[in-house]
Amino acid sequence: MNLKDEEIQALIIQLNEYNIQISLLTEKQQAAATVAKKCAQELGELREKYRITAQQLRKREVVKTSFYMWENIGDGG
Repeated sequence: MNLKDEEIQALIIQLNEYNIQISLLTEKQQAAATVAKKCAQELGELREKYRITAQQLRKREVVKTSFYMWENIGDGG
């Protein structure tokens, strides 16, 4: 084998190594995308639960405030 054949063989080996690395990184990227999608869904669900709970708290605070206000009026102010 002459020098050019050895250089070509080395380049082919390097290409094969790059191909393996590309495949591994592609798999990692796809796994990360799946995890990111799941996290985004969970985050949306938690934000909705937070919104509903905060809304319930505001309603109860209004009722509580109204109750004490009427209770004070009944006592003469």
